[in-house]
Amino acid sequence: MRDLAAVDERLSALGLGAFDGAVETSLGRNKNFHGLATTGQRLFVKWFQRDPGGERFNRNHAFEATGSTVPKRPTLILDDAELGIAVYEYIEGVETATLAARENRLTPGHTATMGALVSQLHAVEPVGIGRHRCAMPPDLLFDAMPLEMFLGATGAELEMWRLMQGDPEIVEAIATLRRVEHREDYRTVVVHGDLRLDQFLINDDDVLLTDFEDVRIGDPARDLGAVVGELLYTAVIGIPGRLAEHLPYGAVVGHADILAEGSAAVEEQRPLIAGFMAAYREHGGEVDVQTGERIMRFAGWHMLDRMLVMSERANLIDAVTRGAAGIGRTILVQPSEFLDLLSESAHAH
Repeated sequence: MRDLAAVDERLSALGLGAFDGAVETSLGRNKNFHGLATTGQRLFVKWFQRDPGGERFNRNHAFEATGSTVPKRPTLILDDAELGIAVYEYIEGVETATLAARENRLTPGHTATMGALVSQLHAVEPVGIGRHRCAMPPDLLFDAMPLEMFLGATGAELEMWRLMQGDPEIVEAIATLRRVEHREDYRTVVVHGDLRLDQFLINDDDVLLTDFEDVRIGDPARDLGAVVGELLYTAVIGIPGRLAEHLPYGAVVGHADILAEGSAAVEEQRPLIAGFMAAYREHGGEVDVQTGERIMRFAGWHMLDRMLVMSERANLIDAVTRGAAGIGRTILVQPSEFLDLLSESAHAH
């Protein structure tokens, strides 16, 4: 527990007291601790590890330094550059929107609140916030994969990259997103930069937005497409269960069956997506047709990216994963065909 000892020492020096039985979680890039401090306060500590130059810490600090009271988020007590930690009030009884979505408990009311939060974020004055290049989509990997990455990849990862690198329409769609995002004459806002459903915390009907370490000035379609894409991804990963429910036992599953169930699953997400986009616009977010197309391109990429993450734990791409990736690919390269998923939002301007 050397890491916890270092955190305890720093918390004590900052006057917050040491943890009294902390729980450690190391999901993603950061190491996190939460629990009751000796002062009686419940704390959540994010320790920015694997953070060269403190870039993620600095972006998180810059966002909090804007002084904006929106979007609603966990309260930052303090942050400390010396150790690279941010200390928040711990919120009891919350769950991520990811869990709610996978258990079919995410409602249009929830996604409407999420849309309002993102709209508020995009309206924040960008004082002290930089315009940094986003790591995703990794356009350079569409030319070639570094040797170290190649040697450490699973068979499924290599197959996914082979399919994408060999698809000129995917390569051009990714290049199009990158070109637009770095044009100086393009409308930009403060974006979250790494938005996923697990960045939204739900407590009954209340929703908070978290994790601002990738905040920057950028294309609003990036954030919107990430949420839409994750809602669609959540739908398509349920294809195996839908097939088991709708096909006779022992039936041979064909490509047409996978696409049919995938299309039905996507359609069922329409109310959630419509609620999200409608609230985004109602709270001042601007979405014209061109923005709508970029939203859907980012959504398609997000689906492919989630499939890449899944492939890190597999040796082969099964038929369902291949079919789900195909849905993401179609959305990425033919975004105008899916604008109706955004309801009236993509057509109003």
